[in-house]
Amino acid sequence: MCDSIDLPQEILIQILVKLPVKSLVRCRCVSRSWDALVTDPSFVSLHLRHAMASHDHSVVLLRHYSLTQHKERNTLYLDGESFLEHQELEFPLTTNETYYLAGSCNGLLCFSDYIINHLQVVRLIYILRRNWSVMVPPEVEVYELKTNAWRGIQAAVPYVIPESSSQAFVNGAIHWIGYNPDDKVGSYPRSIVVLFDMHDEVFGEMELPKGGDNANRLNLSLAVHQDSICLLHCHPMEEDGHQLYGVCWVWVMKEYGTSDSWSKLFTINIGEHGGIGRVLGFRKQGDVLVVAHNDELVSYDSRSQSISRLGLYGVARSFEVIPYMDCLVLV
Repeated sequence: MCDSIDLPQEILIQILVKLPVKSLVRCRCVSRSWDALVTDPSFVSLHLRHAMASHDHSVVLLRHYSLTQHKERNTLYLDGESFLEHQELEFPLTTNETYYLAGSCNGLLCFSDYIINHLQVVRLIYILRRNWSVMVPPEVEVYELKTNAWRGIQAAVPYVIPESSSQAFVNGAIHWIGYNPDDKVGSYPRSIVVLFDMHDEVFGEMELPKGGDNANRLNLSLAVHQDSICLLHCHPMEEDGHQLYGVCWVWVMKEYGTSDSWSKLFTINIGEHGGIGRVLGFRKQGDVLVVAHNDELVSYDSRSQSISRLGLYGVARSFEVIPYMDCLVLV
């Protein structure tokens, strides 16, 4: 298999699969056979599985519009006892348009209005009526990287998933906060967790904890906490005309798919520091990244109920935190 080193292919694969992506890209220059091996879809999948198994969430990608530098930044941070800047990345799209992060999974990021799996992208297309209400069911399409084509899914989807809804990838499925227009509490549709199983390509739903189903969907978001789906339910308050949150209740579903297993972990309360602008997600050691009232990124320790200032200021809605992992897919 190798032109310059006499090693059995099985041993060579076991060596290369443990290398980081940058080293593998350089290995492609060794010979044509090495290039063919590193770019082979079966090796790419093997390398991805190995990277996922050994991924320790010690590096995160932070996106935000900096108020001090007046530009968008995409920066890798080492997430240990401290939160240290490691490397700044260049955004791959040269455009004046604004892109938001719709989802991430297994080292790939998806921008605009799509949610991404490691080999697939799914999109839901809603049609608006003249009164701005949403027509259901939406059109559902899946894009596969291996075929470079979109294909429709024949499914009567009764759900509406707002464009602003956060998403969480857990247990092989994408989860959003959504609702069924025909399932109402009083005169308003109750909120639920809408899920799409990427393997079976079917939709489903799960109940929210008590109090979450009739809350304003703008105050609800999903996250991942120790490989479990997590609900962030924030209570709004008014402060100098700006929308802030006084407290945020953090719930986790201990048994996936079982609504009765929702358990409240803790409450985020930084009222003495001016309130919460936005809750982003969890750090490796369990602390929570929060945008404070003054657009500063802080780390909240639920055990001591204290915050650590990280010295980063940005537009609250521009902050995104994503676990970072090298990936060979699309190389």
